[in-house]
Amino acid sequence: MANLLKPDCINCLCKSSCFHELSDEELEFISKRRVEVTYKNKETICKQGAFAPHIMYLKEGLVKVYLEHQDRNLILCLEPPGTFLGLESLAQDKIFHYSCVTYKHSSFCLFEIDAFKELMERNAKFATRIYGELNERIVRVYDRMLTLTQKQVHGRVADILRCLSERIYKSNEFPMTLTRKDFSEITVMSVETLSRVFKELKDEGIVELEGKTVRILDVDKLHQISRTS
Repeated sequence: MANLLKPDCINCLCKSSCFHELSDEELEFISKRRVEVTYKNKETICKQGAFAPHIMYLKEGLVKVYLEHQDRNLILCLEPPGTFLGLESLAQDKIFHYSCVTYKHSSFCLFEIDAFKELMERNAKFATRIYGELNERIVRVYDRMLTLTQKQVHGRVADILRCLSERIYKSNEFPMTLTRKDFSEITVMSVETLSRVFKELKDEGIVELEGKTVRILDVDKLHQISRTS
């Protein structure tokens, strides 16, 4: 972890759309209770079961959110910039209910949890937007459970490629930030099986891999695999 930067939510161009519901006075209030920190690739951001003093907002980077159980992890989702982490900790227990690790150099804003809760109590529109963000994540986790329990290997790979394309990078061409080991962990399959699936998708003209760049050539076919495999 590095660099504590001076907070300024009023003038920040990267602030969450939820913060547009706040007045300048409210933005100044939360700015005084915020710090910005940066993390290197593969650094742990929060630990499941640990005390949660902050709500974390990802300004830049990419993180994985996962559950720990004995010697195995279950990856719940990947989160892009513009995401709040730790919203579940707004409940009375004030602990992190999952662990997070960066997949690349990442920048976060850390907001004091009590100050964040006070804003939600003051401003109903802000609270509604925050609860909306939390509900969207719950739905994504439901979809994730369906993928892991009901879909075959091709469907699981298609779902992650769609996630990277549509939600993370918002493009049909994107850098493969994840290693093959990372990708196999997310799709819950061996690296060998993953390589075979990628080769089949490439041979069918659905995706193209060039160095560390992925191109989705046939979006409709990828969606079909996601739905039916």
